[in-house]
Amino acid sequence: LGSIGVVELHPLTSEGGYHDPASANLRERFLEHDVLIRPLGNVVYVLPPYVTPPAEIHRIFDILESLLPPA
Repeated sequence: LGSIGVVELHPLTSEGGYHDPASANLRERFLEHDVLIRPLGNVVYVLPPYVTPPAEIHRIFDILESLLPPA
């Protein structure tokens, strides 16, 4: 059990979808901050466990906000 956060990035190609390179280096950038994500093309998933403290959830989404390009 847990929660899920999903962010859809602007596609870098006309196709978008799972083969879009938008999230190619995001996994490494998030790992530098000890956050595991699941980037699939231009969609980024964060799946923290249910027992994650609220402060850690805020830290994860602060990192998301700092690493993702502005809209």
